[in-house]
Amino acid sequence: MRKQPIRWQGYEYEHRERGRDWFWALGIVGITGAITALLLENILFAIIILIATGIVALFALRHPNVAHFEISERGIAVNNSLLLYHTLDSFWVEDRYENAPAKLLIKSQKIFMPFIVITLHEELYPDDIRDFLLEHLDEEEHLEPFTERIMNML
Repeated sequence: MRKQPIRWQGYEYEHRERGRDWFWALGIVGITGAITALLLENILFAIIILIATGIVALFALRHPNVAHFEISERGIAVNNSLLLYHTLDSFWVEDRYENAPAKLLIKSQKIFMPFIVITLHEELYPDDIRDFLLEHLDEEEHLEPFTERIMNML
């Protein structure tokens, strides 16, 4: 039975406004790390710390772009990238928390991108996503990757 694709739009990530204090704290941590690296006579590491601090600050100022998502018979599309089902291992729809939006966690076979986390639009029903994907992938409980949680906290 061929089903209609499920399409929605959403932001690439959840944007949080950062206050002046957050940027001061980031700068102090970055400069302290760079000074420590210089005291240990590691100039290259000090430069890397300062560059990384600048990148984090610029990323915090950046607003997310609107992304286009689609779940179809061929695979899962995020903007212009299509993740074919044969390159994916399993999925999990995380919808247990009332105050948080539902998330689709996809386990990929790729080494550099083993987990893909997609926030579901509030008008979508998680059970519809689950039923659609069960025809193509195994359902296996996944937790949101630690790195994803750290990035959300930062």
